[in-house]
Amino acid sequence: MRLTVKQHKNREPGNGMAVIDREAMRELGVSGGDFVTIEGGGG
Repeated sequence: MRLTVKQHKNREPGNGMAVIDREAMRELGVSGGDFVTIEGGGG
C-alpha cells in the first residue's frame, strides 16, 4: 500500500498525529484511535 503524507491544515507538524482515510484503515485492519507505526520507503 502506498500512502501520501502531507501536512494537515488544522494540526501542527511533528505532533505525532496522522489522519488516514477510511478505506486505507479498513485495508490495514485498524480503527480510529489505534496506535500504528508508519515507516517511509522513499519511493
